[in-house]
Amino acid sequence: MQSISHQKLSLIGGTAMVILLVTGACHEHVNTWHDDTISCEEVSTASVAGIRSANVGSAVELHTRGYDTVLVSPQDGTVGHFPLWWEDPFEDRGSEDGQFAMTWEDYFAMPYGMGRFMLNTLAIPISAAVNPPVPFMGSDGITSKQALAYDHDAEWLSSGGTATPPDILEVGSVPPEAD
Repeated sequence: MQSISHQKLSLIGGTAMVILLVTGACHEHVNTWHDDTISCEEVSTASVAGIRSANVGSAVELHTRGYDTVLVSPQDGTVGHFPLWWEDPFEDRGSEDGQFAMTWEDYFAMPYGMGRFMLNTLAIPISAAVNPPVPFMGSDGITSKQALAYDHDAEWLSSGGTATPPDILEVGSVPPEAD
């Protein structure tokens, strides 16, 4: 008699769990084959729309001070790191079609990426001999052609393994413009 009530409680508890999971699940269903992201041209704010409709002049005519004009530019944003032994060109480059959606390249990249990961894992000693584990590599966010025509981001740093910090660098004084 006791086992029957235990079974009923298990059935009721299991049913309640399924109902909670189904009703509490994510209501946002994303179609991965359709790019439904907002394009940059459609994004705006009320203040931008108000200024554009008022035809206000350029903001360059603000107060100027009597100091010399100085030209500034950002330093190199390269990030130093250890060698990346599991780099994948499909992960580095993507499909480069400007869309955030599944394409035929993704279906090719799935088995290729898994096979490449397993092969790179088995060949770790060879990878460590070719690219020793010292922090002399850097990534700047731009992929480039490398050995065997693979496109990767990481490159050997020539500055002894240290990347310059991303900061503002004064590159020289600019003579003030004549009015």
